[in-house]
Amino acid sequence: MILIETPRLIIRCMKMSDLSDSFAHRSCADVNKFITVPLTYEQTKVRLEQAVKPWYANENESSSLQ
Repeated sequence: MILIETPRLIIRCMKMSDLSDSFAHRSCADVNKFITVPLTYEQTKVRLEQAVKPWYANENESSSLQ
């Protein structure tokens, strides 16, 4: 589901297929310096599942990895 699209930017709902990219930035100490401590893969997965759930609660797309 794309919410906003411009020639240089696409804003869309997060999906569980974004897990590897999400982990790449959530596990980086420099990126999280002023936000939180870096997360493990499992912590990132849990946070992403929580973020995805509301977006797909009423749709057919699964909110967990297959």
